[in-house]
Parts: sequence; C-alpha cells; structure tokens
Amino acid sequence: MVSQEPDSALAWSWPQFYFSDSPDDSLKDGKGANYWLWWIGIGIAYITYYLTMVVAKPKVICSGKALKEIIVEHCPIFYECYWPVVWAFNSHIMTVIRARIQYSPKVEYQRDILPLKDGGQLALDWLKMDPEDPSLPVMIIMPGLTGHSHDNYIRYLVKDGQSQGYRPVVFNQRGNGGLELLTPRGYCAANTEDLREVVDHVINRYPGVPIVGVGVSLGAMLLTRYLAETGEESKLAGVIAVSGIWDSIVSSNGLEQFPSRQIYNRYLAWSLRQLVKRNIPTITEKFSYSSLPYDVDEILKGTLISEFDRSFTIKVFGYPTLTDYYKDSSNKYRLHRVKKPLICLQAEDDPFAPQKTIPFTKFEENENTILITTAYGGHFGFMEGIIPFGMSWMNRAVQQSLVALKHVPIS
Repeated sequence: MVSQEPDSALAWSWPQFYFSDSPDDSLKDGKGANYWLWWIGIGIAYITYYLTMVVAKPKVICSGKALKEIIVEHCPIFYECYWPVVWAFNSHIMTVIRARIQYSPKVEYQRDILPLKDGGQLALDWLKMDPEDPSLPVMIIMPGLTGHSHDNYIRYLVKDGQSQGYRPVVFNQRGNGGLELLTPRGYCAANTEDLREVVDHVINRYPGVPIVGVGVSLGAMLLTRYLAETGEESKLAGVIAVSGIWDSIVSSNGLEQFPSRQIYNRYLAWSLRQLVKRNIPTITEKFSYSSLPYDVDEILKGTLISEFDRSFTIKVFGYPTLTDYYKDSSNKYRLHRVKKPLICLQAEDDPFAPQKTIPFTKFEENENTILITTAYGGHFGFMEGIIPFGMSWMNRAVQQSLVALKHVPIS
C-alpha cells in the first residue's frame, strides 16, 4: 500500500512566519497575514484570560455585624474588582516589581531614639508635620523582616496615614534603620516586648489620642500577636495587618523550595546576617564572645532564614528547637483571642503565606476580625493597572481602612 501525504489544505501546522524584502509580497501570498493573525490571537486569548480569570472582587470574611457595617460604608474598595498589573500578575513578579520599580515618595522624618529596658535601643521615625497638631491619632507602622523607614512601601504607608489625618511613626526594629545593636538581642516574630514599650512611649508623648497599628509581613505578625496577647486591655484601637504569616512552619518550608529559595530566602537571610555582622564590633565592646548566647561564625555561615533562626533567633529568645519557635510565632493559634478590630489584607497567591495557611474558619468565628483576600497580589505587592510605579491597591485599601477605624467605637 502506498502511503499518501495528507492534503496540505487539511493538515494542521504552526503558522509559517514569513519575511520578505517587499512587504507587499508577504501580504499578497498571505504568509505575512498569518504572522500578525497569530499574535493577535495570542493577545485576544491573554486578555480574555485576564478579564475572566484574574480580575475579580476580593473575598470578605467578617462575622461581626457592627464592624461589617463600618467596612461596607467606608471601604468600598473591598467590594470592587481588583485589577492586578495586566502584564505581571504572577505572584513572584508582583512581589519583585513592587520592591524594585515602585516609585518612592519623598518623606521627611524626625528621629526619636527609644532606649529599651534591657539596654537596647530602637529608632522611631516620626513624619515631620507642620504645623504640629497634638490631637491627631497616631499610626504606628511596622515594616517587614528587614524593612525600615526608607523602604518605598513604608514611605507610601506614611503618606497613606498623613492623607487620612493620622500622625505616622515608623517602628524600626533593633539594628535596623541605621541604628546599632547595643545588646546581643535582636528581634523575632514571637516577642512583643519592644512593641509594648513603643506603645507606652507613644501614649506618654501624645496622651489621650487613639493609636492604631499598620504592619506588613513581620510587622503584621507582631501587631496581630499584640492584639491577641492583650485582648480587651489592648492599648491599640485597631490594627491593619498586610500579608501576615499564619503558619510559620508551612511558610518556612515553602520558602525553601524553588523559586522562593532563590528569589527571597537567600537575600533575606543575607540581610539578617549583615545585621549581625556589622554590629559585632559594637556588641563585643561590652560582651565577650564566650558570653554571647550564639556562635557568630555559625550565624555567618547560614544561607537560609531557617539557618539564621536556628543559629541566632531561638538561642536569643530561649526556644528549645526551631519548630517550637515557628509554632509559637504562628498566629493562627491565637486569633480567637483578638478583642479589638483587626483588618487583614492577604493575597491567596502570596509565596510567603499561601492560601492553605490562612485560617479562614478562625476569622469567621471572631466578630472582631475581618479578612480580605485577593486571588492575586503576591507578598504585599498588590500592584495594579498597566504602569505600576505609584500607589498600589494595598495603599488605597489601607487608606480606607484607616477611615473605618476612626468610626469604630473606642472601648
């Protein structure tokens, strides 16, 4: 039997891209038209996917009737479609472009060095305001793991607070913001002692004014923990927590997988090592190597966050194992103890806090909390539109949430 080639008119094949010295020739034989039709088809398919699968309204979980009424009235953004960056809605790209290309607004600070009870220190950077109005509510901003007051996302949050009639102050953790470590102690996700001292300091400086907290990543974890630990006695009127981590064990394991290991983990671990490395001369002026609770050489060898936590964090804060520390820092176990308004913004594709770690049921059971999740957004990326150089969805959401907190009765 003689095999036959399929009829060329019926056989399927990839479009043949054709270039000619004469544009007219390519159009006459139809091959040039195939080229453009191919790309037009891809474009139509991409936009169709974006409009039908990417653009969506956030999910809102709130069981408290009074809190939900306030949110509905003052936070319309939670009931409108979120339009992620059309060309960069992937979680990793979203996270990176926020850090690398977002414009950083100009902010002028006044620094307040706060001595701590154990001999340490941290820097509070207050937005310079003229004229001074002591009656303004205070907004304490807590950055992420290695963040400080000059990061672009923090500057935007400062502007958000100012635009809504708050007095913003940035809480720079020990050793960050250009300040030296005066003791061997750093900071971690499971200890709010420094935060409590900051809150008391703010109260003494501006007595009688409401104080709210806005935290991102690590900052969100600490503020949430503070609300849970203090319950009805919380000195904060409310908290806005962005991209907090709810299960540190699962999150740590995820950050050690490709590509998070290469994109985030190693860089953040390097930043943590540098914090220790640049402060060794200052620390060893007061403390001998043998008296330190950790081995400096071991710390400097680590390349991952978990290795830093194993060689530094758990030894400073007295945890027997890394698992003990990560379990204690997971706020999903204490969310039920929150008694003051907690507004949480999360992206379900967050590489640091994936959807499976978000305690949806816990939020449904606590009428003092509200959870807003978007399908896309990365780790406090939430960029939107076509040219994502300026304000993000997160900033608009924080602004409206700040307005809502002003309308929550202070108990």
